[in-house]
Amino acid sequence: MTKKSIILLLVFMVATVSAEAQVRAGLKAGFNLSNVSAKDAKTGDKESYDMKPGFQAGGILDWAVGESFSVQPGVRFATQGFIDKYEDNGSFVRNFTLYYIQIPVNAQYRLPVGENAGVLFQAGPYFGIGLSGKQKATKNGVKQSLSDTYKKINMGNESSDDIRNGIDYGVGVGVGFEFFRFQVMAEYNFGLYEMTFEKHTPKLYNIDMKNNGLSVTMAFLFGKKRVTASAE
Repeated sequence: MTKKSIILLLVFMVATVSAEAQVRAGLKAGFNLSNVSAKDAKTGDKESYDMKPGFQAGGILDWAVGESFSVQPGVRFATQGFIDKYEDNGSFVRNFTLYYIQIPVNAQYRLPVGENAGVLFQAGPYFGIGLSGKQKATKNGVKQSLSDTYKKINMGNESSDDIRNGIDYGVGVGVGFEFFRFQVMAEYNFGLYEMTFEKHTPKLYNIDMKNNGLSVTMAFLFGKKRVTASAE
C-alpha cells in the first residue's frame, strides 16, 4: 500500500458523511504503549520484552443505532513494537517499531450522564496491514550504527522479508467519556495473529509474537451534535 493510497483512505473516511443525521465522520488520534506476548516457536518458552511508546492517527465513522448504541468503523495509521534489553558483553537495548494500517470496527454503548455527555464502553475486532518497520540499537547507552539489513524491517510475502504476510488481527476493548463532539477513550488491543521474524537477527529468529498494547485517544466528530437524554 502506497503513501498516496493511505492518504486517500484517511480522506475518504473523514469525507464520507451520510445525509442521515445519525451518521457522523470524525478524526481520531492518540498515544500508544505497545508490546508483544512472545514465545519460542520450538520450545514454547515465554520471552519478555518492554513496552514501546508510539502513536496512532486516522478517521472514524459513527453510526447511531438507537439512542444508546452505535457502530464505529475506522481506519488508522498506528505504530506497534517492543523494546528488547539484554546483556551480551555490554548492556544492549534494541527498539523495534512496526508500522500498520489498522481497520477497527467497534460496537459502542453510551451511558448518559447529562444532556451532552456520556460514559462510553466499546469492543470489537480489528484487522491490520503491515507496512514496514525499523530497528534502533544502543550499547551501554551509545547509539549503534546498523546496516540497512538490520535497520529496516520488511513485511510482506517475499522469502526475503523479515516478517512474512505482515498482517495482524485481534480484538479491542475500551472505556471513555463523550462530551459534545469529543470522545476520549482508554483502549486495549489483544492481538490474535502470531507473527514470526523469519530472519533479521538470531535472537528473534523463530520467536512467535502477538501484538498488544494500551492506547489513550481523542476523537472529534463532525456533523450534527448528538444530544443524549439526561440520566434518570
